[in-house]
Amino acid sequence: MEELIVGIVCLTLAAASVILGIVQLCEKGKPFNNAYLFASEKERETMDLKPLFRQSGAVFLLIGVIFIINAAGCLLKNSNIFYLLIPVIAGTLIYAIVSSALMNKKS
Repeated sequence: MEELIVGIVCLTLAAASVILGIVQLCEKGKPFNNAYLFASEKERETMDLKPLFRQSGAVFLLIGVIFIINAAGCLLKNSNIFYLLIPVIAGTLIYAIVSSALMNKKS
């Protein structure tokens, strides 16, 4: 029963992450990105938001994949599925760090 509850919670979080990722890739609203959130109002006016939206959208989609893999592991009661998480989490972290560094280098 516990696995079912954890699986449902993971699927709910995955759906929210995927929806947020798609919204970010469609460039709707404000970007959920530290570069934008911590910038002053003056800096925000001159920022190129396209790379910020792209980075945020990609990261949220990857987080959604992480939650989907977690849900599959819980619902199928297969602990080997969790080994898929290691490269996805590592890839997400590497992408976030490298894309942030490249965006800072360009600006």
